[in-house]
Amino acid sequence: GRNIFLSSREIMINSFVKILLGFYFISSVIIGQNYSNLNITTDNETSMIYINGKLIGTKTVNTSLAPGNYEILIVERERGWNAQRIIDTIIVNNSSETFNRNYRFKNSVLLKTNPQNVYIYHNDSLYAFSPAKLDVSLNTVKLLKTNFRSKFVELADIKPEIPVALEFTGTNKKEHFVDSPWFTVLLSSTVLFGATAVYYKIQADQKYDRYKISMDRNLLKDIDRYDLYSGIAFGLLQFNFGYLIYEFLFESP
Repeated sequence: GRNIFLSSREIMINSFVKILLGFYFISSVIIGQNYSNLNITTDNETSMIYINGKLIGTKTVNTSLAPGNYEILIVERERGWNAQRIIDTIIVNNSSETFNRNYRFKNSVLLKTNPQNVYIYHNDSLYAFSPAKLDVSLNTVKLLKTNFRSKFVELADIKPEIPVALEFTGTNKKEHFVDSPWFTVLLSSTVLFGATAVYYKIQADQKYDRYKISMDRNLLKDIDRYDLYSGIAFGLLQFNFGYLIYEFLFESP
């Protein structure tokens, strides 16, 4: 009877030891899983901060990360026209670290003109139509518009609340604008540019939705290209529409 009792006691002791060892192993794994701190700050109140495709916050984010690879995407504003994007990668090892990231977008200024829809040239290339948000690093741009004197502008001296005025050099038209072939051309092209802008904007949005799911960087090139096409078409649309309004209000007899 004593041998049976000793065997049972040994079995209980062995079981208890195994439970302790298992608890110790699990605790060691949990304790050994060190988390790192990530602090992100940006210089834009409307910036959207994504980590591995998931929206984490806006402007400023403080979070903890387990070991692994993380892709950070900062978008200047949610689906704005030609929104700036910043992409970064962080590798977190199995050790407690603190990552501090401060992201800054390119300094820009809003250029307004009087009249509007003025051609904006940089280095002899058409860059945009007014009003437009321009990178200050462009330094100097040239403003051109038919029947107005051209003008060079230093972007560092621009005040967004004060439009840059161009001197009118043209003459009043005697022909009624609505009866001219030019009216038909402008009206037709306005419809075409509007449809083109909407088409490429939809394509860009669809690519962006796919990117948030797959995180395929190759899609970013397509997004930027479609945004560019849409922006150009929208600029041409603004120019045509602005010119039509201008003709009706100021130049038509």
